[in-house]
Amino acid sequence: MADRNDRSLKFVHDVLVACGAQPVLEIATAAPELLNGFRSQSIIANAMTLDELERADVIRHTDLAVAYHTFDTLDAARIERIFATLADLGFRYLVFQVALEACGPDSTEARPRNWWENALFRAGFRKHPRSYRVLSYSDLEWETESGTLVMEKVPEPSLTAYLSITRLMDERALYVDMARETGRHSDGHMVRYDHAAALVRPGDMVVDAACGLGYGSAMIAACSSASRVVGVDVSASAIDYANLNYGAPGIEFRAGSVDSFAWLEDASVDLFVSFETLEHVSSPRAFLKEVARVLKPTGRLLLSISNLSADETSQDSDHLHDLSTLIAEVSPLLIVECAFGQTAGGGRKFPEAARRFWKSEVSSPLSDAEWIILTAMKSHVDEPPIPYRETSFPIFDDPNFHVTAFDRDYANPWIYKGLISIPWRLQDPNVRNLYARQTAEKNESDIDRAAALTVIGYSLLALEDLSPQAVDDFKREVQPLLIKLDERPICIRWKISLNFLLSQMCMMIGRTNDAVAHYHACIEIDSNIFSPILAIKTVEACYNLGLIALQQGTMRDAGNYWKRGIKLCREALNHDWLNVIGSSETPLTFGLPELSLLLDLASRCAFALDALPWHVTRPGYVYTQMSLDWTSVRRHQALAHEMDNKKTAVRLTEASRERQELFDIAEERLTEMQRLAREHRELFEVAEERLLEMHRLSRERQELFDVAEERLAQTHRLSRERQELYDVAEGRLAEVHRLARERQEFFDVAEERLAETHRLSRERQELYDLLKDALQRFIVLRVSVKSFSMLQRNGWRKRIV
Repeated sequence: MADRNDRSLKFVHDVLVACGAQPVLEIATAAPELLNGFRSQSIIANAMTLDELERADVIRHTDLAVAYHTFDTLDAARIERIFATLADLGFRYLVFQVALEACGPDSTEARPRNWWENALFRAGFRKHPRSYRVLSYSDLEWETESGTLVMEKVPEPSLTAYLSITRLMDERALYVDMARETGRHSDGHMVRYDHAAALVRPGDMVVDAACGLGYGSAMIAACSSASRVVGVDVSASAIDYANLNYGAPGIEFRAGSVDSFAWLEDASVDLFVSFETLEHVSSPRAFLKEVARVLKPTGRLLLSISNLSADETSQDSDHLHDLSTLIAEVSPLLIVECAFGQTAGGGRKFPEAARRFWKSEVSSPLSDAEWIILTAMKSHVDEPPIPYRETSFPIFDDPNFHVTAFDRDYANPWIYKGLISIPWRLQDPNVRNLYARQTAEKNESDIDRAAALTVIGYSLLALEDLSPQAVDDFKREVQPLLIKLDERPICIRWKISLNFLLSQMCMMIGRTNDAVAHYHACIEIDSNIFSPILAIKTVEACYNLGLIALQQGTMRDAGNYWKRGIKLCREALNHDWLNVIGSSETPLTFGLPELSLLLDLASRCAFALDALPWHVTRPGYVYTQMSLDWTSVRRHQALAHEMDNKKTAVRLTEASRERQELFDIAEERLTEMQRLAREHRELFEVAEERLLEMHRLSRERQELFDVAEERLAQTHRLSRERQELYDVAEGRLAEVHRLARERQEFFDVAEERLAETHRLSRERQELYDLLKDALQRFIVLRVSVKSFSMLQRNGWRKRIV
């Protein structure tokens, strides 16, 4: 029960952090502690039932509706109707605690954060710009049982112009309103703007370069005390959307290229935000020079780049994608303060990474980051100096006003924001000391040098191995300056501060007498000349002097020191409060908390005086009584809380280690499952191919079977024909055999005839040869007869002659 009550009170706190003090309408649950929690904070809180809500039987008297696990067991359709009803009734803000697991006897469906957020997006809501003041970015990674949804209504003109979320989704390829997106990508982008808001000082002028649809500019404004936030983007349609959705007093949007900021005057911007822009501008160097031009001294640049996610084939050496190259471009123009790494997971580079946002040394490569975030400050050590204009505190013309009269009292007023103010100054102590040293060496003003040396001294005091030599060197540098500082109020401020610092340094190296001397130097100066707040140093000096005297056995001196501490506090409280709060109409916000610390120190002196008689016999009791002021109580409570936190941290570390081991096992199992899934997919694809091949082969087989059937029928037909032909052939063969026999007979006859022919041929040849011989003889005889006849005729002629 107590645990549930603590969780509900945490929910009440989250509602107030996100939405502020305004009337609350609770969609009723069985948890009266929720209403009581709001009412105990003087918040007007009322309740209504789900039935009343669903009948829309409600007259809305507030913009804020909350619900604590009211919807967990409802079915999805009913939840959608309820969200639509809340939109129709005009509620501007919704804060719900919901179950992220399956709930109810009939529910088996887990409803993670994206399920709830998408349902609210469809109803016309978006993430509240202060969502990440309630939600821890890293804890979102481990949400399991329940989660908090912080939403605000999308303006009606935007819902009309963009047809709810439909048109927006159509255009999301170029620009995305991350306040209307769910998941890791949205968380990763929005948490960077939440980080940017933490760098805003009161009254700052902020520029959000490449603001897109404007959700980030709205987050900076909602989470800070910026006086003006200007979002700039090259897309006119994006600027139209931003004005329609996020335009408000103190926020403006303008269309323009980020390659030039000619519309901004020199030294006019306090914080320049540029997320994932530098990789895409035509000239990063020109862009950074423009940023340096428009930043005021001590103004900051906060930028992010994708870590090595660009196309590796790019030949453009000006495009920056790693920390070392980024620092090389930024450092000639601005002081590089610190770097941060960020992962969101689900992307190309680290798909399995968790949501993380961590600070890193600038020398670290941040190779395990998806995004690199860099913070840089414009130096306050400028030549010539840039005129100072106060924007963070009210301005008072009274010549007796000192506490924030930086422009009057310092040669270089920018050192207040750059070196002195703890929440606003350079955060890296090494870098801060470097520029404090430059200020001390380059500045001729004793006041500026005193301020710079005080910064250096407190850095020395924070060292674990503070050496006597370092203290002596510091004292040699400070002592001449203490002599030179006159009686002006600002000089009083630094004389007290330096003496108090020296006393603490001397205590740290064991030089008690020197510490006592510097404490005495503190309390001999009237701190009220500068401000009653400065009495914090003198009253604490009195308390410490009394504590030292008590240990040295001089109880009377101890009592006198503590009495003097109470007297100094009383004088400070009775002094004019001009240098505490300025005026009641425009009060300085730090004044009264400082006075509360002063009263705590004086209370410590009073408790010490009260317990002093018991010091000899009950020293432990006396010290305990001396620690009963609220600051000490809070310190002890903080220490106890820190111890509890350490124990919790140990348990969490063990649980985290176990969880990490389980996560690693799950990662391995998931990897194995993914591998098996890929193999399964590959086998499935192979099986699909094989099945298709089998189907193809089956078709071909059927076709072949059909062809075979035809061929078989043809074969049967041919077989019959062949048989017929065989029978014919058999008949023909018998005929052939008969003919063969006849032929043989004819052959035999022919053989005989041939033999007879050969015989006759020989006989004919013989006759021929005989005939030839007879013919030859006949020819010879005839020739002879003819020759004789001729001779006879010739002889007759001779006779006649």
